[in-house]
Amino acid sequence: MLYAAAPLIVAIGGNAARIIKTLFAETTFGSLWYSGAITSTMRWLESLAVGVYVFDLTNSPIMVAVFLFLRWAPLVLFGAWVGVIADRISRKAILFGGLVTMFVVSLGLGFLTVLGLVELWHIGIGAFISGVFTSTDYSTRRAMIGEAAGLDRVGVAMAFDTGTTNGTRMLGPAIGGFMLQFFGLHGAYLLGAFLFATAVLLIWRMPYRQTQTDEAAPKVLRNLVEGLRYARSEPMVLGVLMITIIVNAFGFPFGNILPIIGRDTLGLSAFPVGVLAASEGLGALLGAIGVGMAVRPSRYGKFFICGSFIFLAGIFCFSLSPYFSTSLVTLLIAGFGVAGFSSMQSTILLSVTPPEIRGRVMGLLAVSVGTMPLGILYAGFLADWLGAPIGLALVAGQGLFLWLLAALYWRRNVKLLPTGGPNI
Repeated sequence: MLYAAAPLIVAIGGNAARIIKTLFAETTFGSLWYSGAITSTMRWLESLAVGVYVFDLTNSPIMVAVFLFLRWAPLVLFGAWVGVIADRISRKAILFGGLVTMFVVSLGLGFLTVLGLVELWHIGIGAFISGVFTSTDYSTRRAMIGEAAGLDRVGVAMAFDTGTTNGTRMLGPAIGGFMLQFFGLHGAYLLGAFLFATAVLLIWRMPYRQTQTDEAAPKVLRNLVEGLRYARSEPMVLGVLMITIIVNAFGFPFGNILPIIGRDTLGLSAFPVGVLAASEGLGALLGAIGVGMAVRPSRYGKFFICGSFIFLAGIFCFSLSPYFSTSLVTLLIAGFGVAGFSSMQSTILLSVTPPEIRGRVMGLLAVSVGTMPLGILYAGFLADWLGAPIGLALVAGQGLFLWLLAALYWRRNVKLLPTGGPNI
């Protein structure tokens, strides 16, 4: 199973390839990587399949937005709380429990669909539970990767993990569109159940020793305040959180609008809509390879800032595209930007944050990512009111304006990331 990483290792080349080989020689990193690859594939597969399925049933952009809102809202509701809990108890236990839950949910929805008993509210509950599991990723699996890699390897480890995640942004929608068109919604859910089962087995057998576990009774609100206080005192952390909020609220909601543009504006069936979504993932995968080749601590901020701009600009151009071919190109370019933004997002925070507060800061990152549901509802409202292309153009344009303000803050307040730092 883990040999799927080999093409990326060859493509990245040089010192990064050697680091990745040493990481995969350790069972912990390999298991965490595979778990992330599976859950990310299902995340994008589910989002595409549910989006197209709901739009075909309701013909309502608002209804599509509501279901994707349910999918991502738990990041706001639970992200920081999971971060506090992850600093107190076993991250492995949280990850394992989440994977088991997702296996049960996918299997249940698959059988309900096969039997013809599934209703929209079943899908909504499944989407919400899936979102709860996603809310644990930053504070558990990604923090565990940082611990397994260590400070000297964390940049390459995160770039590779993000590259894999971005590869699933290509693979997941394509599989989702294919399964929905040729096998129905039950095919997507049953495939997910099988994949989650394999991840459960790997994490169950994975060796892991957590650092800085505090056995004292958690004071959740106080710890969240401590995380916020630390973020305010560290301009680089605050800058990362600001831009993360902007990109997630005004950029990533394009996934909510994409099935609508694909169906109504471009006249595509389910599988070509999946291919359209996959083009952004392809760009992200290629971009992640480039990041892996060029990443240095002194360049973390540049990759993060420039990547976020390229992504927002690409989404804006996609909203104006009337053709399938030009839509593919604009989303491919947007994907390049995603690679720099998303890989450096966690890398910067893990590099500057002390171990004893890292879970809380990563929880704040999950909350920042969790602003996407609000953007989804906003984009859905504009698409229903003004039409999908105009609505998406307005959202992405507002994101570019806010990015400019955040970039000015970054330029004035953030220093280069030092080559040294806390041990991970």
